[in-house]
Amino acid sequence: MSGLSNRAFVTNSIGSTTFGTSVFIINAASDLFTRFQLNAGQRPDLIALNSDRNLSLVSSLGDNNVTLIDNTSAKERVLAQIGLSVGPAASMVFSADNKIAYVAVPTAPVLNGTNGAILILDIDQSTQKYQVDSRIPFAGVNKLQINSTGSRILAFGESNTLAVIDTSKVSIFVADNTPATTFLGGFDRVVDGVFSSDGNTAYVFNCGAECGGTQASVASVDMNAYHVTATLPLDGATTGYLSGSNLYVAGSKPGTPCTSKTAAAACGSVTIVNASSLTVTGSPIEVTDGFHNHFELHHGKLFLGAMACSNVNTSTETRGCLSILDTTANTAVVSPDLGDVTGIAPIGGGRSVVYVIIGNELRIYDANTSALIDPTKQLDFVGAPVDVKYIDKYP
Repeated sequence: MSGLSNRAFVTNSIGSTTFGTSVFIINAASDLFTRFQLNAGQRPDLIALNSDRNLSLVSSLGDNNVTLIDNTSAKERVLAQIGLSVGPAASMVFSADNKIAYVAVPTAPVLNGTNGAILILDIDQSTQKYQVDSRIPFAGVNKLQINSTGSRILAFGESNTLAVIDTSKVSIFVADNTPATTFLGGFDRVVDGVFSSDGNTAYVFNCGAECGGTQASVASVDMNAYHVTATLPLDGATTGYLSGSNLYVAGSKPGTPCTSKTAAAACGSVTIVNASSLTVTGSPIEVTDGFHNHFELHHGKLFLGAMACSNVNTSTETRGCLSILDTTANTAVVSPDLGDVTGIAPIGGGRSVVYVIIGNELRIYDANTSALIDPTKQLDFVGAPVDVKYIDKYP
C-alpha cells in the first residue's frame, strides 16, 4: 500500500523492461511516481470510478478482462479480475449501491442480432462473488452514463436509438434484462449525454453530420415519461458539461474553417446553452476540431479533449487536441501538446492542477494559468499511458 491520501491512477498499456503494463499510483500531492503498481491484466485501458471513489474498474484490451480494485488507502488492492470473453469494454459504470457494474461491449455477439451488449456484473464483496450474470443486447453500445441517484442509465451506440435502463428493474438472476430497458428512437446519431442534478432530465447529444447523420443538436429527455421535450439544432454536439444552468456543448461541424490565426485545417466549437429553456447563450467559442469526448471542469476552466483533431507541428505553431475554456471570459486556448486526448483528471486536495493524457503522455496543467506547469516537473512515462483518474476525495 502506498499510504497516500492524495492519489491518481494511470493505466499504462505498453510495457517495457523497466515497467510492466499496469495501473500506476501517482502521488497527486507532489506529482511524483510511487513504487506502487496494480496488476490490471494485459494492456489496461479505461478506468471507471464509483460515486464514493473507493472502487474502480479497469478494462484491459489484451485479455478482455475488467479488474475490480479497492481504492481505499487501507487496502489499495485488486479484488478480482473478471473475464468478459465476448470482447473489450468500451464504457463502465457502477450502481448506486456498488453491488452491480454495467459494462458496454460493442463487439459482444448477439444471437440473430447485431453485435453489442451491456454486461451486468455481480459484485458481491461479502461472498467475494464477482462475475457476469446477465446482459442487455443493444447494437454497437459504446457509452454509458448514470444519473446521480443511480436510478437511470443512458446507453449510446452511435445510432438513432437511445436506450434508457431503469436500474430498479434490473436483476442479476435473469439471463436477459431487456425488460428493464426502454428504447427511444428518432435521434440523429446520438452519442453521449449528461443528466440534470436531480436525475429527472437528460440532455443528449446528436452528433448529426459529424457522424454521418444529418443535423447535430442537443435534446432534453424526460427520464420519467421517456419522451423528448425539446431539441436545439447546433453546429456540433458530441459531448457536454452541465454547470448550474449552463450546458456547454462541444462538437465539430465538418469543413468549418478556423477564424483564429492557426494552420489547422478546421475548427470545432463550444456552444453555451441555457439548460432550462434550451436556448443558446452568446456566441460559439472556437476550439480544436476532432471528435470531442472528454470534458472536465476545474477552477473555472473547462478542459476539453478530442480525438483525431487537426494537429499542427510547424516552426511557428504547435497545436494538439486539448482546448482549455475560461468560463468567465468565454474564451479558449489550445494546448501545444500533440496527439489525441484519452483521459483528463482534475486533482483535488485544494490544488489547481489537472492531469491530461495526450499523445500517450501524461501532462500536468495549471488551471489558473491554462498552461503546463514547470516543464522540469512533468512526469516521463515509459510506455503508453491511456487513462487517468483522481481517486481520493474531490475537491
